[in-house]
Amino acid sequence: MKNKEHIGKNLPFISSSPENDSQNLDVIFLLHGFGANMRDLVDIAPMINQDDYIYIFPNAPFEINSGFNQNACSWFDFDNLNEIKESEKILENTIEESLDLFNINNNRIYLGGFSQGGMMAMHADIIQQNLFSGLLILSSVIIPPIDLNIDLTVNPRIFLAHGINDPMISINDGRETHKKLINKGLNVEYHEYEMGHQIIENEINDIKNWLLE
Repeated sequence: MKNKEHIGKNLPFISSSPENDSQNLDVIFLLHGFGANMRDLVDIAPMINQDDYIYIFPNAPFEINSGFNQNACSWFDFDNLNEIKESEKILENTIEESLDLFNINNNRIYLGGFSQGGMMAMHADIIQQNLFSGLLILSSVIIPPIDLNIDLTVNPRIFLAHGINDPMISINDGRETHKKLINKGLNVEYHEYEMGHQIIENEINDIKNWLLE
């Protein structure tokens, strides 16, 4: 696959596309977690599908101090949930900007995220939500004080996954998130894995199968 870093007018992002990307391809946006950056999830792209998708990995807007990662970023501070509003607008503009760069299939665009990135996918009030035919929510949780912003009129398919041994976001939180999404009437495929706060091969295989449906 071809990886390219884009400065972007809004957020920096990495695109990962097939060697032959002249055809109209499906698109998957993947948002990294707290303390990571746009490079964090790039390696899973070819493991999912290296022929039929363009992957976009935006970089979160807020830099944070980290002793082991000089490029640590966040979508919002957990003590300042108002930052979600700041992030969602700049993310929305980045989505629009990046889609203009490629020949895409407008009927198959997915938004996903790991941990805090999954929270953004569920909570961010993105105007173009009707773009998304599916959401990938990996090792994440619904934030209790704020509402979900998933367009129920579109009712996107949701792939929801969580680790039974997750030390960061407990499996009970994952199960409660599943329950809340189901109670909203959403179409959720839920998986639990013998893992911690991570993404594993079995999970990627299930994502591959879900995308084929």
